Amino acid sequence: MNKFAKPTRCVVIPNFSPIDKLIAFKRIELDHGPFVALKVAFCNVNIPTPTHSAIWESMCSPRQEPILVDVGDEKYHKGFLSASQMQKMSSGIEGSSTWNYLVELANENNQTGALKQARYSVAKIIRDAYHVVKAQEVIFWKGMDVVNSFFWKSAKRNRGLLFEEPAYSTLHQLWDGFNVREAEVLPFTLPMYFRKLFVSGRPEAEIIAKISWWLDVSKQADERRTAGRKKDFKFRPFRVGNDHPAGLAHVDGYFESLGFIYQWPGSGKLWLAIVRDNAGHATIMPSVRHPGADFTKLAETLEGLEPTRWYHEKRFSSGQMVMNGSFQFTGVTPTSLSDDTLIRVVRDSLGSSSSEPTRPVYSGRLVRSEE
Repeated sequence: MNKFAKPTRCVVIPNFSPIDKLIAFKRIELDHGPFVALKVAFCNVNIPTPTHSAIWESMCSPRQEPILVDVGDEKYHKGFLSASQMQKMSSGIEGSSTWNYLVELANENNQTGALKQARYSVAKIIRDAYHVVKAQEVIFWKGMDVVNSFFWKSAKRNRGLLFEEPAYSTLHQLWDGFNVREAEVLPFTLPMYFRKLFVSGRPEAEIIAKISWWLDVSKQADERRTAGRKKDFKFRPFRVGNDHPAGLAHVDGYFESLGFIYQWPGSGKLWLAIVRDNAGHATIMPSVRHPGADFTKLAETLEGLEPTRWYHEKRFSSGQMVMNGSFQFTGVTPTSLSDDTLIRVVRDSLGSSSSEPTRPVYSGRLVRSEE
């Protein structure tokens, strides 16, 4: 063994990490510096098993534990960075003010979604990007570059040169394409990233390539989302609770799922939806327009039928969900329950005043299964 080799830590992050998880990964890089080799593993399940833990531990040097970022019970949504996971940078260390600024941004985003609301939001685009290109490209070649840009030093290339020097005419045109006011050049947006690339002295070709990648991915995602919203979905209607309309749909991929949710539970036409993907995973969700459903009994019933396959998600203000995997957690074993059984369990758990549906229907309008 090379006595000069760096100790190795395994860092585990969600396989489709949003921007706040990449900020957390930056914290780990800052803490360990050049003295520790970091190996990254991806978690694709809600709750890791002992097998997962054994694999992650094997990636570390002896006596080094894996670092878990929002994996299983190791979460930091309420305070962004828990004391047990990461240590806050002291004010005397270089870059501490930048880091504290990123923590403030991430905390605000966790509470209000502010970073996703701006025009050309990287925080918003990155969530779709995972379903357009490979995850490792999104995280390590693109996403982390945006996070790292906050720590770049200026190369004394004043941003005003973009408009004054004829040599930058091509970049000037790229900038004009954003058509943004100064007030819209916000953190974790493409205009802000462009500006950081420019003032840090990056070559023109690099700036064009990096910005174009994000614009292209955003365009592809928008096209697929639009197609998903226009699709006529086949789903199975049924009733739950106090005669509330519900439906079960099979979808082909992430953007179709978004389209069905937008058209039916999202619009309020359905009070509840069961959405199943190609692998058989199922998510049971309420409409955000009809809040207040309690899925506790439903979650307990499903957990009793299929231990470890179901997860009761209660964190979101939009309502509870019961999830058997998802487009995020692709490693969860798909439910073996049939559509009939799922509908029956949902109805029995939430109550129903009408008989079970007997057939799938195309539903341009919401029809009762008894019709």
